[in-house]
Amino acid sequence: MESAGRARNAADAAFTAPFQACENQGIAAGWEDEYFTGLDCQWLDITDVKIDGESETFQLAMQVNPLKLLCEGVPEPGKYVPALDEDGLPIMGPDGRPELKQACKTDSELYKNDKVAVDVVIPKTGGAVTTACATIDFGPLRDCGWTMAAPRTCDPGKQVWTPGGEITRVRAGGTPCRHDESLAEAVSAFAPFTCPASGKYVVLSGPYLAK
Repeated sequence: MESAGRARNAADAAFTAPFQACENQGIAAGWEDEYFTGLDCQWLDITDVKIDGESETFQLAMQVNPLKLLCEGVPEPGKYVPALDEDGLPIMGPDGRPELKQACKTDSELYKNDKVAVDVVIPKTGGAVTTACATIDFGPLRDCGWTMAAPRTCDPGKQVWTPGGEITRVRAGGTPCRHDESLAEAVSAFAPFTCPASGKYVVLSGPYLAK
């Protein structure tokens, strides 16, 4: 966990946080740990989820610190207690001894905000890249507000000029893609690229400014 972004402008939220490297992890008061869309291990694979109709709403839920290994109260320096699993049994280490955690003075009220659930609308086709942007965004590097045309074919290895929109993105295969997965991007109606080995590609287009 790292203090990746300052979440609020408040007296207890310092302008800099010490926890901004893997060697010194933590989340300072008023800060949050955030990730960009598509970062490995920060997404769920819903390829096999069946969607009835044009879209379907699912509830996405998560819980942090479920085993209460992190002290969310007042740490007791120099004092350690056995770490317990979800069944209340000691977590055993490779040496056959119970794993220990920092002793902590706390109460159940402090753990009530460790769970969160949100409704997520999943379209039958497309995804985050072809969904309207939550805020105003612009340019070919954005990963929202794109429109995808039907998949096309080409001769592998040959140069291709394909029409798009004010901004254009091309990807090998038949699905939308993020910026870092594209074959070509351009602020123009054309984005020249070399036809992939599969001979299949899709073109995403859109306005330069997405509202």
